[in-house]
Amino acid sequence: MVRKHAVVLVALLVVLALWVGSRLGGLSLTQPAQAQSTRSPEPRKWEYCTIVGVSYDRKWNTSSATIVFLTSTGQRVETLECGSSTDPLASAFTKLGSGGWELIGQVMYNNNPSEYRPDTWLFKRSVP
Repeated sequence: MVRKHAVVLVALLVVLALWVGSRLGGLSLTQPAQAQSTRSPEPRKWEYCTIVGVSYDRKWNTSSATIVFLTSTGQRVETLECGSSTDPLASAFTKLGSGGWELIGQVMYNNNPSEYRPDTWLFKRSVP
């Protein structure tokens, strides 16, 4: 008889715990139905930039990198002055990386050995 009362008491406590939990938003035996969206999620939007050149002036011990930011209205060119850095490309990568830019590719221009064109590095980041 005591055993029967203990089982009933435990069952009541479980039901009570589930009821209180559902009222507080905690425990639940069923998963709430997720609202089904009829629209597809918005496509992610990106902005792009390229590093189009680097230079190092030994005479003045200065270096720089040229970054072109591509916009819907054209482009914006920024020259990153890297001071006495002997690796302006690394400085440009660091600046862009800390700004949330991700390297997505490199274009190498070595088709015509008589014409020197620097490599171009392509970056993207998500538009907030």
